[in-house]
Amino acid sequence: MLNIRIYFFGIYRELNMDYIFIEIPKNSNILFLREKLIELFKTNNFKINYLVLLESSVFADENNILNDDYVFIKDYVVTLLPPVSGG
Repeated sequence: MLNIRIYFFGIYRELNMDYIFIEIPKNSNILFLREKLIELFKTNNFKINYLVLLESSVFADENNILNDDYVFIKDYVVTLLPPVSGG
């Protein structure tokens, strides 16, 4: 099993946590990680519908946006970036 640390930014900061760890099997991808996060969000009663936001959010590492087919082969650190709009 791998430990994935997910840092929260933007509106996700309203979760009142900077990051969480999620344990996933080796060779799991971002899509699997997203599904695990959806399960976590469903078990909590948040006032904001994070499930809708999660569908259009992206995961990134230090250098790149990670596609849903990105495969984890070791413990990893990612950031969850919500959709944004400028003015």
